[in-house]
Amino acid sequence: MSVSFSLQKNKPLRDDNVLLRGYRMIHSVNIQNFRCFDSVNLVDCPRINLIVGRNASGKTAFLEALFLASGASPELAIRLKNWRGQPAISVSAEQTAYEGQWKDLFHNFNQKQEISIQFHGSSGFGRSLKILYVPKTVITVPISADTGTAAKGIVPLTFIYRGEDNREYQSSMDVTSSGLQMEAIALPPIHAHFFGSQIPLNPQQYANLFSDLSIQKKQSEIVDALREEFHFIEDIGVEAGDLLYASVEHLSDKVQVGVLSAGIYKLLCILLLIGRPSMGIILIDEIENGFYYDMLPSIWRLILQFAKKYEVQVFASTHSRECLEAAADVAKEQSKEFGVIRAVKANGVAELRQFDGKRLVDAINEGIEIR
Repeated sequence: MSVSFSLQKNKPLRDDNVLLRGYRMIHSVNIQNFRCFDSVNLVDCPRINLIVGRNASGKTAFLEALFLASGASPELAIRLKNWRGQPAISVSAEQTAYEGQWKDLFHNFNQKQEISIQFHGSSGFGRSLKILYVPKTVITVPISADTGTAAKGIVPLTFIYRGEDNREYQSSMDVTSSGLQMEAIALPPIHAHFFGSQIPLNPQQYANLFSDLSIQKKQSEIVDALREEFHFIEDIGVEAGDLLYASVEHLSDKVQVGVLSAGIYKLLCILLLIGRPSMGIILIDEIENGFYYDMLPSIWRLILQFAKKYEVQVFASTHSRECLEAAADVAKEQSKEFGVIRAVKANGVAELRQFDGKRLVDAINEGIEIR
């Protein structure tokens, strides 16, 4: 049987009579003037969202947009620069140098037009973020006591958030004698974690997550899930130095999970993030990295199983057809839980095109290239 398949500009491919029921953290997303995106809009985002596309097409930028809007501090923009390997932020007394450090956040480096990132979900959930330059009453701040140099004419980059209470919360990156100063705001951040391919894992962070689950007597679910896939693992626990160790068949001593296997450690960390306080989002860049191809179907089943139980939504980019085939294998029985976002770039502008889990399965079955 032949299956037709098409991708239409900014139009989701879905069955209008069949929508994902129950929990959805993010239902729709609108992004304006951010990085490679001039204007994009997504709707009907399911629980598991696979992001595909060529290099420099906007996959990571889309994940970054969600991460920025989920937070409650301009400091997240500094993290993004670090994760992309950009030079450390320097405090400058000149407006041109100050703005030069942030221009890559703006589409086509147009800093006269504000960045806007919005998403909305079920039960009235929503968050919006605007990033723009807002003049302040006081704009002259000493930079160096030795030279007397002052920041003259600095218009600070300002982040304006709007939460579920429909109130605005504003924080600016002000130049001070000790560095960049940002106002603390009372808007609670959304439980969101960016799991980037170039971001080193913090061993203590994940040991603490495991310890929290252990205190609640809930760690066995994750341990049992890993043992089912990796039979040589006997147990996992937090040992000296607040590190995760595994007991392994035929080894006399326990071994750090990261030393045992980078792939097993990555999967353990993802499951720990999903199992932390629920109703959050997990953003994973290049999810296939570190996983042997024949384990991918089991990994997708585990991620979906835990995401449903803990009410977590996943956005994950991939370059791997094997990863997509594995996801499609799981989506055969639960297609409403899956969707694909395809990043396409033309003339320097990125577009995001959607299709649902059923079309993912059909495309893979027909051998259609969707990466």
